[in-house]
Amino acid sequence: MKKPITRSSTLFRQFVLSLTFPVLLAFMLAGLGTVWITWSQQQSDLALQKESMLQSYREALVKPLWDCDNNTVEGILVAMMYQTGIAWVQINEACREQILQAGDAQLADNPDSVEVFTLEYLDEKGRGFYVGTLEVLFKSQSIQTGLADNFWRYLMLLAALLASMLCITLLIFRRLISNPLQRFQIIIEQNKNRTDSPLVSAGAAATQDNELGQVMHAYDDLMQELYDVITQLKQQQATLHDMAHTDSLTGLGNRLRLEDVLTRALARSHRSGQAGCVFLLDLNDFKPVNDTWGHAAGDVVLQQVGERLHELLRDTDVAVRLGGDEFVVVAEEAGDRSAVTHLAEKIRQRIEQPYAFRDQQLQVGVSIGYALFPDDGESSTALLARADQVMYREKRNR
Repeated sequence: MKKPITRSSTLFRQFVLSLTFPVLLAFMLAGLGTVWITWSQQQSDLALQKESMLQSYREALVKPLWDCDNNTVEGILVAMMYQTGIAWVQINEACREQILQAGDAQLADNPDSVEVFTLEYLDEKGRGFYVGTLEVLFKSQSIQTGLADNFWRYLMLLAALLASMLCITLLIFRRLISNPLQRFQIIIEQNKNRTDSPLVSAGAAATQDNELGQVMHAYDDLMQELYDVITQLKQQQATLHDMAHTDSLTGLGNRLRLEDVLTRALARSHRSGQAGCVFLLDLNDFKPVNDTWGHAAGDVVLQQVGERLHELLRDTDVAVRLGGDEFVVVAEEAGDRSAVTHLAEKIRQRIEQPYAFRDQQLQVGVSIGYALFPDDGESSTALLARADQVMYREKRNR
């Protein structure tokens, strides 16, 4: 059973012992001075927090703006509105030339009160690309308002202290505070997915030997369990997302992954002016391998094709299995057509090398079509269609 709370450990006793006449007198004399010091310190702290907060949000906004991910940008703007002191925020993003904002736009009618920040993305070569501007309007607070707010808080606290010293008795205190807190603690423990009885004491490890210490101990345990559950759910979500975007046989991306990669690559190509390339690969003589040696041999060939593409390509390039014996390679900053032709030949030579299956050396060919973006298309559908035309023209000429 739960250990009963003794009178010596009650909040009522601690409350009475901690409040004495000198403390009340000092409170009265130091009230205004404390209010002034508190307000001044708050202003200094708010200025530092404001600069740190803005720096963090500016850094958080650059990557989604570079990726044209306006949904994430809007989420960050909404999060900014929960910060103390922010009245309105707006993003003028350069990718789609849209204006995204949160808060009351009417508050930003005075341009002198709006702070404007330029946002740039730095690539691995240290080059900066303009991705948009951030405009922020902060709520203003006069010194009179700050002093008045804090002064009234102190007056209300003093009135509560005096009323407590005159009116509160042990019986009333326990009826209004202690008993509800005990019931609250039991409710928390009952809702924690525990195997032991909810009546087992959770306050033994509390830092305070009173009702609040026990409640906070139980609350901390509950919050830790909730955090663990949320963490597991996020991990499972990430795992499911990877599985949905990954080809189970080769470990490369699949069609869903290809659509996402091409959309982002096109957006970055528009901003940087660097041309990219989409290669479409179709294995030749793959069906005879399946017919002669079985699907196990075909699976080995497909897996080794995925491994060879992974070894051959740069870290910035992405290879996916489109389906069957078709593969796609997305290469950003691929250079001119001569560089693209050279890369296609390297891919061909590597793919057409023999594949070991048991004691046999299997041979397949490959037809490669390509399309440069943004010259040959402005969408993933158009680029793949163009690459498909080039690939089948090569097949007919072989």
